[in-house]
Amino acid sequence: PLFVGANKVDLLPVDHSSSRVQDWVLQECRSFAGLQRLRNSDVHLISARTGQGVGRLLDSARALAAKRGCDIYVVGAANVGKSSMLNRLTNSHGDSGQASKKTKKKGKTQAAPMKRGITTSPLPGTTLDLVKMDVGGDVALYDTP
Repeated sequence: PLFVGANKVDLLPVDHSSSRVQDWVLQECRSFAGLQRLRNSDVHLISARTGQGVGRLLDSARALAAKRGCDIYVVGAANVGKSSMLNRLTNSHGDSGQASKKTKKKGKTQAAPMKRGITTSPLPGTTLDLVKMDVGGDVALYDTP
């Protein structure tokens, strides 16, 4: 099974048609990558920077992985935002010294310390080895170089 996360959707014009972009990504995957069995529902438009669509992509992948008893691997070209997307999932930021997540305390949202995220960089090749993350149940998610 395969899901495609088309990252950087936040850079598209605000009046873009999500369905047209999704259809274009699907056609490109079929034409150039030979992914004929890929369905429209397998293509997710996401933004690692803003978090748009990232949760839905993880939910889809996690549900399928749990059903099949397998893990999730995030693969793609160098420097397209794989690690940034995974940091967004965990609400951590690998390029900062202190990662945080938001918590509610007495009706106010506060930053709470959290494990440091995956290191990110504007330079390709920052992820040097597989990075394993627990995403619940018996499912692990791997960031790849």
